[in-house]
Amino acid sequence: MAKTLRSEIPDQFGGVINEGALARYVERVERLHEERASLGEDIKAVMEEAKNAGFVPKIIRQMVRERKMEPVELQDHLALLDSYRRGLGMLAGTPLGDAAMDRAEAATGSARAEGASRRGRKPRSFDEQPVHQPRPRGRPRKNVGEALADARLHLGEEEPAGTA
Repeated sequence: MAKTLRSEIPDQFGGVINEGALARYVERVERLHEERASLGEDIKAVMEEAKNAGFVPKIIRQMVRERKMEPVELQDHLALLDSYRRGLGMLAGTPLGDAAMDRAEAATGSARAEGASRRGRKPRSFDEQPVHQPRPRGRPRKNVGEALADARLHLGEEEPAGTA
């Protein structure tokens, strides 16, 4: 992208800038930045005070975010969290999770024969869930011996296996 020369910028004000108005705007913005910094320091002090009182600042921040939400937005947010937790089995063993399991069992009830065999079992709690290791990406690495043998073969220093 080419640089725009000052002479190519159209002059909206005919070369006249109200210096007083510009200075007032700049000063107001600077003052607001100072106020914002001061408020940030105050919030930090309150959070430190809450932490010293035994509260978890991360949870307090979450509570502030939730209180800012509209009621419908908050309800949707909490419902989505619950559905994700349920999908991950994170509610098993809690009163809410047990109630959800009972409700789901009652809904499916006798409609499915296989449901009857699972009715007595509760899903495993989150800490008992199996941990799946991700599959390594790309091709597997060769060990040093294989790499050297391939290099020697490529350079013609060795005969290929089975040709001797």
